[in-house]
Amino acid sequence: MNGSNLSKNRRKYDRSGEPEEFKTDVLKMVANGRSILEISKKLGISESMVYRWHKKSQLASANQREENQDQDLQRENEQLKALLRQTEMERDILKKALAIFSRS
Repeated sequence: MNGSNLSKNRRKYDRSGEPEEFKTDVLKMVANGRSILEISKKLGISESMVYRWHKKSQLASANQREENQDQDLQRENEQLKALLRQTEMERDILKKALAIFSRS
């Protein structure tokens, strides 16, 4: 068998040859506790492919959590800055009031 026939028979799950839903379904099976070996045999795909998808999925989830944490920190930072500005303004008003009333 030459190289061109091999590439025609080879399924490309990774490169949009199959719908993304297929990968999602496979990853759901893994998440539900089914073994990767069992899944790969049942679906006729290599274990390494399933492991690769699983690892990419975990990395994507970790990146999403990190982005969410960054957004939360930025939001909290803006809230704290606003609170600081308000507190500083109140302090300045109280200083002026103290100066006015201490003259009397």
